[in-house]
Amino acid sequence: MLAIAFGYASTMSIGPNEHETAEIFGYEPSWIGIQLLFFFSGALAYRSLLSGRTAADYMKSRIARVFPLLLAMTLTTVLVIYPTLGKPMDGPKDVLALAKYFFLTVTCLDPGRVLPGLLDDALYMCLIQGAIWTLRWGLILHILVIAASKFPALLKPPILLGGAMASMLAYAIILFIAEKQQIQALATPLVGLRLGYIFLLGMSLWSYRNHLPRSGFKSLLIGGGLFGCAAFNFAFCPWTPLIEIALTLSFAYGAWLAATSRAQWLSGLQNWPNLAVGLYLINWPTTQLLLHKFPELDRWTLPMASLPLSIALAIVSYWALTGRINRLLQTRLSRKIPV
Repeated sequence: MLAIAFGYASTMSIGPNEHETAEIFGYEPSWIGIQLLFFFSGALAYRSLLSGRTAADYMKSRIARVFPLLLAMTLTTVLVIYPTLGKPMDGPKDVLALAKYFFLTVTCLDPGRVLPGLLDDALYMCLIQGAIWTLRWGLILHILVIAASKFPALLKPPILLGGAMASMLAYAIILFIAEKQQIQALATPLVGLRLGYIFLLGMSLWSYRNHLPRSGFKSLLIGGGLFGCAAFNFAFCPWTPLIEIALTLSFAYGAWLAATSRAQWLSGLQNWPNLAVGLYLINWPTTQLLLHKFPELDRWTLPMASLPLSIALAIVSYWALTGRINRLLQTRLSRKIPV
């Protein structure tokens, strides 16, 4: 999540067409971070299904962990940020536009909706909540998981792995064609495939978790081999989508090893508060508002200013809202979950 926040903040002062700081083989840290989120989301989705949770419980859990803070952030935008920094409202038309923005944003029907009159001089088209576009894709994937749960055959490990490999191959082929032919109409399907294949791989990893090494030379060989594959292709075949795929898989496997490690030096992380949702929703508006107030901040100083503030606000949101909700959900929706 910090990689996503840093990547976004590094281009906020120079525009969306610029490359993020700390690229790896030409791929931006925010995109790698987003794919890791969907990777873990897929793994946790499959874990929930194995635990015996009903579709209703599953969706309640997903919505309750995100929606209250999204609602709070959108209300803050509409009721505080817009009246403070936006243009004065002129009659019912502006009130209706504000209400429409609120509805389409909080329901994720149009999470990237522009709100005219608010930060119109921002390089990111005044998207005060620009980071939440992934929530719609996450919602779509979770709905598909619920639909698939009605057909148990679709959730068998070989089927999941086959679907993941097929979608990954489709992504690589379509991306290659789209870039060679400059076909802009394929941009949206590519995003869906890009997030979908890593989501399915997360589900597959959970289903095969007991067959994969979690420590030792074999695990290092897998992660290092994937990273080496990305580096080789970057050096000798810079046009191939295998760079991104191998790089993403290497980070995903490394993150999985870290998440499941029982190393003593990582034990202190077990009691950390879950700041992921708060940091994700808070960082973008925090960075935008800092840049609006201090336009002299650049691609290096802006992240250094926005990240500590975003973390502090995420801690406050955890204490006031998300932490309470998580504890309540843990009590009400608890089931025996395999490890």
